[in-house]
Amino acid sequence: MARFLNYFKRLMIVVTVLLNTALAAAVLAQYINPITIWIFSVAGWIFPILFLINFFLLGFWIIVRIKYSLLPLTILFISMPLVRDFVSFGFNKHKPEHAEPEGIRIMSYNVRNFDLYNWTNNERSRKGMISIIKDENPDIACFQEYYTQDTGFYNNTALLRTKAGFKYAHVEINYVLQKKQKWGIATFTNYPIINKGVVKFSTRTKNIAIYTDIVTPSDTFRVFNVHLQSYRLAQKDYNYIDSLQQGKPIDGESNKRIANKIKNAFIVRAEQVLTLTDYISKSPYKVILCGDFNDTPISYTYDQLTKNLSDAFIESGWGIGHTYISPIPLFRIDFILFDPAYSAYDYRCIRKNYSDHYPISTVLRKEK
Repeated sequence: MARFLNYFKRLMIVVTVLLNTALAAAVLAQYINPITIWIFSVAGWIFPILFLINFFLLGFWIIVRIKYSLLPLTILFISMPLVRDFVSFGFNKHKPEHAEPEGIRIMSYNVRNFDLYNWTNNERSRKGMISIIKDENPDIACFQEYYTQDTGFYNNTALLRTKAGFKYAHVEINYVLQKKQKWGIATFTNYPIINKGVVKFSTRTKNIAIYTDIVTPSDTFRVFNVHLQSYRLAQKDYNYIDSLQQGKPIDGESNKRIANKIKNAFIVRAEQVLTLTDYISKSPYKVILCGDFNDTPISYTYDQLTKNLSDAFIESGWGIGHTYISPIPLFRIDFILFDPAYSAYDYRCIRKNYSDHYPISTVLRKEK
């Protein structure tokens, strides 16, 4: 028995060193361009998981052998400030007296083609999404993975105008099938649009970003609506991941295929971010940036995009901020960022499962 316990303790020392190294790599991920070294980005993606595991390891070593708790204690202390990127306490949840009486409500929502391929329930899902949008009543709404047709039942552009009451729209299509089915990205608003444009990424991709110049009562904004590089996992990739969870054998070829897709996504996304930040820096107006980044706050993507922009969730969110629906509710990959001359209030993440993302919204008000 003593021999087994000694072996187990040595094993736990190795596990502790490896997992704390991974957590340290996650902390560094925001500063390292994936084009240079991409593997740090993987650690950043799973930062919440690594943090929780190391927290339990700290407790384990405090009980078993306190001197071995120094390593997890040190790494957890260093990484602690990053926890607020995932958990917020809503200090700006309500409007203070010195803010403008009226603000503008902004919404971002990856609608996953309005659940088009869920053939038995897509009408219910779309109706639920429209209901959320109508209830939130945003002044500006940014939709990713947008799907529409020019006429008929799937004319979602017309539906959003009539049901949600939007007056103006910027719809950019980047894929057309059979001359009528259209996929892209869209920004809707109740305020006049004076200019529209597309962010031209240097890499060939189905992902897309647009900007829309909108005149509101308080200011003119350039609203960027972005859907950054996806991982492009196919159904066979998901099937393989499910098989691993069921205890089936590891397949080297499948591992290599998925790893290459993940690597490519991090690298392409970094290239897109460099292009996007250049567009943002040249904006003649104050910037609002909404979208599905396909990256968490512990990433090079987020670090670059928040250098001159504030995060609505951090300013006025409450609780765990996950926006992607998964068995582990820790991934915040949808964002509303904005010019620091404004403040965010009443951030909401609407926990309705009509898409694989939750919609988010906030109110922006200019401080007097």
